Formats: sequence, C-alpha cells, structure tokens
Amino acid sequence: MYKPNYIVTDIFKYQLYQTILDVDTDKIKKYALSLKKKSKGRTRSNVLGWQSDDLKDYPPCIQKLIDLIEVNANIFAKQMHIKRELKMDNIWININEYKDTNDSHIHPYAVLSGVFYVDIKDDCGGIRFYNPLAETLEYVIKEEMVEKWAQNNCSRWVVVPLQSVLLLFPGWLRHSVQPNKLKNFKRISISFNLQ
Repeated sequence: MYKPNYIVTDIFKYQLYQTILDVDTDKIKKYALSLKKKSKGRTRSNVLGWQSDDLKDYPPCIQKLIDLIEVNANIFAKQMHIKRELKMDNIWININEYKDTNDSHIHPYAVLSGVFYVDIKDDCGGIRFYNPLAETLEYVIKEEMVEKWAQNNCSRWVVVPLQSVLLLFPGWLRHSVQPNKLKNFKRISISFNLQ
C-alpha cells in the first residue's frame, strides 16, 4: 500500500493580534459620548453610525490607551518581522447604535490598524475580515464541499469582540462591521492606524 511522504507549508499568512487592555473604559466612554454631543462627526465607512474626526486634544485616558496600543503593536510588528518601531498615525471614535454598521474597507498606508472595544455586549456586531482571495475561493470552494470552515478554506472570518479587547491587523486587510442588533445600546469603539 502506497503511503505518501509529504510536507504542507503555509506560504501566505494573515494574522490578527488580540489582547485585553487594563484601561478605564468608563472614562473613555464618558469622553466619547461628550465628544459626540459637540460634533456631528464624519462619514467614512460608517453607515448611520457616528465617527469622530481624528482625535487631537484628548484626556489622559486616551493617551494611556495610545501608549498601550503602541506597545502591543510593536510586539505584533516584531512577530511580522517589521524592523522599525511603529507609532500612532491617527485615532478616532466610533459609536454605533441600533442597526448601525460599517461597510467593507481597508486602511490605506497603515502598516497596522486596529480597534479597541470600549463598550460592547453580545449582538452588537462582530468585525468581519475578508480573505484577499475571497472571490476566487468562493468560485472554487463551494459550501457543500466543505466539512469544516477553517483558515485555509474560507473567504470571510468573523471575530466577535469583547469588552476591553484590543484587536490589531494589517491595514490592507479588508474588513467590515456587522450591524448592532441591540435597540437600546451604543457600541463604542476606538479605531486607529499605525505607521
């Protein structure tokens, strides 16, 4: 009986970095809601949700968050064999109420991008990542062919966020945010880019 001798090698890899940060989310939430009262915000990838302009003058709770993001981003960057130190390029607040969402997008020119979840509950909507080869995979790998969806055969990957979680990913990785399904709850997150 023939027994093949083989090796399977990962030739391309897309990674996400997740950790929990010890910051005062109550202070950050209070700051985010007060900023929303003062500004009509901007529209980028957000659909119905509120997004702040890039933060410039902010309280110490945001500076602490930025410091922790940079520490973790540089740990992740080293694992990706990026040799220069990454610094915060821009940072903004997202507030998504019932049915608010974010369309599919990338963050041009960012080495790493990410999101920190300030206030979130179940059914507030996950973040969906799209395999850069999604169209090809969906054409070739049909649902009825798949025994179990895994990193090497799926075109989309959803991460269900938790309170105080920092999520980092390559800025070029296409992603969207699922709708908030809670009628009386505001999902608050902070997004950013590092270069």
